[in-house]
Amino acid sequence: MFDEEVLNDLKDLLEEDFSQLINAYVRDLKLKVPKMIESLETGDIAEVQSLSHSLKGASKNIGVRKFSESCSAIEQLAKQSEVDELKNLIPLAQQQALELSDKLSELYLS
Repeated sequence: MFDEEVLNDLKDLLEEDFSQLINAYVRDLKLKVPKMIESLETGDIAEVQSLSHSLKGASKNIGVRKFSESCSAIEQLAKQSEVDELKNLIPLAQQQALELSDKLSELYLS
């Protein structure tokens, strides 16, 4: 799900600011993934692309590779306006985001 080595390195580097980073990331997941779904439903594919790009980068930076890869795939599909494929992939990414936010919160915010 995520690279614990990367997260532990960040924790050592950021010390007390680490929990703020994780909190901000979890908050972004909870805001941006539903916004991505809403944007898809309203046909705003450019917004889907923008949100997936943002989540891809943030995820990669903290070692959340699998979700970053999902966001990358969503971004590419949005660039190609592959709406049917997006309708299949975004709900899977939503499930990943829920599991990820729960796990990160449990491990690093409790």
